[in-house]
Amino acid sequence: MEDNWLFDWWLTGYLSYRVPVVVHSSPGMKMRTMNFRSDEEWLAHAASIIHGLVNYKTRLESHSLPTEYSTNGEAMCMGQYYALLANCRIPGMPHDRLLSRRGSPHTTSAVNHVCVLYRNRCFRLEFRDSVTHEPASPGLLHRQLEHIVSTVRKSPIAPPVGILTSLPRDEWCRVHALLRQDTLNASAFTELERSLVVLCLDDSANLPTQSIIDDENSHLCALDKRETVSSENTLHGNLVNSGNRWFDKSVQFIISRDGSIGVNFEHTAADAGALVPIVFEVYGTFDHPVPLDLDRLPVYAYPKELNWHFRPGIDEELEQASCLLKKLIDSVEVQYGAFKRFGSSSIKKLKVSPDAFVQMALQLAYFRLHPSLPPPPTYESGSLRRFHLGRTDTIRSCSQESVQFTHGMQDPVSYLLLLLFLDPMDTCLFPVFPPLIHIIVLSSVYIYIYIYIYIYIYITRQRLDKVAVVSRERK
Repeated sequence: MEDNWLFDWWLTGYLSYRVPVVVHSSPGMKMRTMNFRSDEEWLAHAASIIHGLVNYKTRLESHSLPTEYSTNGEAMCMGQYYALLANCRIPGMPHDRLLSRRGSPHTTSAVNHVCVLYRNRCFRLEFRDSVTHEPASPGLLHRQLEHIVSTVRKSPIAPPVGILTSLPRDEWCRVHALLRQDTLNASAFTELERSLVVLCLDDSANLPTQSIIDDENSHLCALDKRETVSSENTLHGNLVNSGNRWFDKSVQFIISRDGSIGVNFEHTAADAGALVPIVFEVYGTFDHPVPLDLDRLPVYAYPKELNWHFRPGIDEELEQASCLLKKLIDSVEVQYGAFKRFGSSSIKKLKVSPDAFVQMALQLAYFRLHPSLPPPPTYESGSLRRFHLGRTDTIRSCSQESVQFTHGMQDPVSYLLLLLFLDPMDTCLFPVFPPLIHIIVLSSVYIYIYIYIYIYIYITRQRLDKVAVVSRERK
């Protein structure tokens, strides 16, 4: 008997998708941008990320992660939370496969390492003693990262093998199969796939030195170019850092020397909600400085580099992957903005659901941009986690009523009448002289109604006069 008939169907849907996972299906979650004054601060925060992940892993294995409940008190399935770590998408034909299809507390119990990428080179970093099983201290994690950075900086930047994971899945499957024939490469693949997460250390995300605000639309939404570049680095690496990624990995934490921090995750194993408690666990470590409590590393703690043996022709494949990814990146526009005019509280005062408000705003914006096109099949995800192994389903918010609304909002009379029913003192809707605006709108409607009645009476009288003339002629 199947636990959930939709579960395997859902995984197959993800794994059968043959376009690149980058942008198309792998979301990016940007975290707070930092200002690191030194390499030590940068690596201390990177060590904090690993330390927070180890703490979260311990909670998973001890079953101490609390069950979540819906707003009406129904228990939610927690299976996704156990499937996100120590997992990886592996290319295949006709569809890919997932290293662990169903997560459990046992999924991560045998995992003692993360993989660290720096300047396209990959290292296995152990966060737990393989003999005593004691977790490494934050200071020890920091020392290991220092060792990686100092080692890599002594050599030229390595070929960006990670960019191959951005290829269309059929092409990546072909290249992956050829590379895996070599035992050295096969070992590196295995270490990456079975690691808890991948930690990407970037020298720079090319962030502007200051947060430059785009004032053109500041009355609506303040656009921050620094945060925009940080968001792009999280989503796809902006090409300059795309080779320092492993996009097949379920979870990648990304931290750059100039302060960009984020998470990129491959969507097959879980939905974004399962990532939130991990991010909160990591955030909880950011405000506590990492003590440098060791002068030198114990022998077991030295990170092990994962080496590759490249066959002839790999340079052309790396160049092809880079060109394809550049086209994909150029086709996507990212903007980071802070909308501050009003929020969910103001929307609720109008007796409207914030979710419904945003859905209708999206449809109205699309209609105003493309008035001649039919309404699109608007997508919104709905959680099915109240069922065992539930993921999400699709809510289609576009309807005949929503189409009528978008058309009505373009009609000036309907729009003016709508404004009449809004509170004139609501500063979120009328930010400048709200009572005056209300008076102007009200006066405009009255004038419109007066003109309409006048024209109606005039036309009616003209018709009556014509009827009277015709009657006299007939007599």
